[in-house]
Amino acid sequence: MTTFATHKIEDYKKTKEWCHFKLLKKARNDQVHASSQATTFSFENKVQYLNICKTGIAGLLILFRRYSECSQNIGFIQRLLTAPDVQYNN
Repeated sequence: MTTFATHKIEDYKKTKEWCHFKLLKKARNDQVHASSQATTFSFENKVQYLNICKTGIAGLLILFRRYSECSQNIGFIQRLLTAPDVQYNN
């Protein structure tokens, strides 16, 4: 399978960005399509998911834009990349 940017999907699947995106997608799907009401996240999990948004969303968008030779300098992407890390002190 070839993506819109003529790169093979396997190129994306080998990246940390793709791995983090898949984690975020699964967490989102677990919440939206919960098979039981017992599906919840701990604060530690929430912190982890918020922190991997930098690579799992912004990083993946940068890869897509780089591969398609588009500018990576978009406000939304830059705000995610420069967001402070979230910390949870129990």
